[in-house]
Amino acid sequence: MKGTSIRLEAGGHTRQGVPIVLEMESGRVPEGPCVLEPGAIPAQVTGNRLMAVIPLMETGTSSRLEIIPGGGGGMTAIEKPGSLEFRESGKLVTGYLYKPECGYQYVSKPYFYPLNLDGLGLSRPVPKTGEPEPADLDHPHHRSLWVAFGDVNGAEIWNEPEGHGFQKHIRFEGIFQGPAAAGCQALLEWTTADGKRLATEKRSFTVWRSVDGGRFLDLSVRFEASTGPVRLGDTKEGGFCAVRLQDELRGDRTGVITNSNGGHGEKECWGHRSSWVDYSGTLTGKKVGIAILDHPDSFRFPTHWHVRDYGLFAANAFGLSHYGTGWLKDGSHSIPAGDHLTFKYRIFLHEGDCNASNVAERWIDFAYPPFVELAA
Repeated sequence: MKGTSIRLEAGGHTRQGVPIVLEMESGRVPEGPCVLEPGAIPAQVTGNRLMAVIPLMETGTSSRLEIIPGGGGGMTAIEKPGSLEFRESGKLVTGYLYKPECGYQYVSKPYFYPLNLDGLGLSRPVPKTGEPEPADLDHPHHRSLWVAFGDVNGAEIWNEPEGHGFQKHIRFEGIFQGPAAAGCQALLEWTTADGKRLATEKRSFTVWRSVDGGRFLDLSVRFEASTGPVRLGDTKEGGFCAVRLQDELRGDRTGVITNSNGGHGEKECWGHRSSWVDYSGTLTGKKVGIAILDHPDSFRFPTHWHVRDYGLFAANAFGLSHYGTGWLKDGSHSIPAGDHLTFKYRIFLHEGDCNASNVAERWIDFAYPPFVELAA
């Protein structure tokens, strides 16, 4: 059975292992696994979206690919008590941990753990349920990959002191899997300590099939003032995308912090605006790293960064009075009732350092992907 064709244009950049998403008219192509020919490129139709990871395209080239329904799996999303696991060919990549039943330490908010690259965990270990925290564990609320903020109408939803607020996972609004990607859409409520709803969050997460030298995790947050006005205060304690790395990768050990402006180290990157930040070092003798890429659609792009030598980095567009690097003295922002803010990030788990993994080019692929449309 023959399918529909798409037309791809590389544009002014050479592309290598780039995720693409094409929104299509519902029912145009049968939902499920498919391949793109020529090249037998694994793809899938999820709802009305065609998803694939495109191999090499030279600068200025275009191609026509036919969507042929059928093909195998690869990426899976597996529901377990309190968690949703994402695997590639049976191997764990990460999990969305949203209730205490997840088997790991859980206090106030969902998070993604571990962050595996070829079986090597790049984020700091989280104690399992019932295990004591290490005596020297700093910032125990830093759990792998998470979303949080320290002043939401005055509520603390970053640190976890007495009286802190919560993020409550309400339900999944979609779970998908296939040859190209697996992911979910989750509905969350941000609340005060006594359960009063402050805001609603719609969180989308996609784990793409691996590419040469790494893999991509896409995180999108729609933060809605669903109950009434919401004020996000001027605090450095927060990040709508935050990562805590393995201690070996810390900037005061083997790690190097680099941003898109050419800054190196905490002094040149903390508090500064940039379209991406990379944190790379040596883990068990292997050069690896994590980059967070900010998208032009994100609120206050390019964001400021709360990035520290002890292994934390977070996209925080609000702590301007602390940074002293912004165009505003007060970085707080009020969201009118019924309105929302959008944040979009790509987390790149990679081999090699910032230059060897081509982080700058990976940001271009995220911000300005290849042009794709249904072919006439």
